Amino acid sequence: MTLQQRLQFIIARSVFNDKRDEFYVDLSEAIRDKETLHTFLSNGYEFSKKYRRRDYALIYAIMLRRFQDEEGRLTHMLATIVPEGDLLAIAAIDGLVGNNERADGFLRLSQQIERQKKMKGALLRSTLTSIVLLPVILVFSFLNTRKIPAYERMVPDRTRWPEIGQALGAVSDIMQNYGTELAVVVVMSLVLFILSFKHWVGALRARFDSILPYSLYRDAGSTDFLMNMAGLLRSGKQLVEALNLLSVHASPWLRYHIVTILTRLNAVPDDYAHAFDTGLFSADVHFRLLTYGRRDRNFSAAFIRLGTSGVDYVHRQTIKTGKVLSAVTLAVSIFLLAFFYFGDYITSDAIGKIMKAEMSQQQN
Repeated sequence: MTLQQRLQFIIARSVFNDKRDEFYVDLSEAIRDKETLHTFLSNGYEFSKKYRRRDYALIYAIMLRRFQDEEGRLTHMLATIVPEGDLLAIAAIDGLVGNNERADGFLRLSQQIERQKKMKGALLRSTLTSIVLLPVILVFSFLNTRKIPAYERMVPDRTRWPEIGQALGAVSDIMQNYGTELAVVVVMSLVLFILSFKHWVGALRARFDSILPYSLYRDAGSTDFLMNMAGLLRSGKQLVEALNLLSVHASPWLRYHIVTILTRLNAVPDDYAHAFDTGLFSADVHFRLLTYGRRDRNFSAAFIRLGTSGVDYVHRQTIKTGKVLSAVTLAVSIFLLAFFYFGDYITSDAIGKIMKAEMSQQQN
């Protein structure tokens, strides 16, 4: 694939994914009406070409080619097109038997995406203030590197400055002497931080999953896992079989938890409390899962219950966590703004007083 083709695919994928929940609804109806997948994709491709929707036409063409390569495997058809979270659900749908079950699976996936959009919208609104303040903080920090040298020309001895002024001077020195290196380190750290959400696994990561912002990723990931497990178990799959199906298309983080669960179940098949105590769920969700299991006397039924009627509770918990993150980022943003604004004001005022005192001494 050439660079131009890759860019076209990236753009087309972005356009398609923006409304992929509608695609899943259409696909659900087609399956329920017993329309073949080949017919459904062909009609979508021809319609997109007719109305010059080039992005959709490209995606439909790719799906149609993949379907012909490996008929029946929906995960193969949609891989690299839809997000990994969708592939997890589609892997569950691949494990279902019967048109109605598959149709219900895609309908649930569409509803799941709608919930995610609402949740992301709520989180975005709650963090919007911090996002708006970020450029202001950057401007203040840039101005600080310009003002500190001027203050030094007036009063070279920084020990005579107020403590907050000395702190501003230290920040200015770092930015002037190591600005480029610091920018590179920040960008690399940000990239590694983002990658760590999916790829960092182990006992230490499990501890960090109880701390923001990792806890937010854990809550969102465990919600999708619960809904997909519920769909598979409701179709008649056994617990271990459902876990194995989902592990194939799970992220490294989720796969680590699933493998740990399977290992523990293999060692002690009936100890569900210990098997699922891997850090995949928050303490509240894990407790509710165990409570449902005890009441229903069937752990598969507990998953179905929590992954359907209980999913709204999990989403509320996720949004609540997001609000906490918003409060933390807002507090940090306000602190940085206050540090630069009042720090400069206090320093400027102190330096003015020092210069007036020196002038008075010289006149005397």
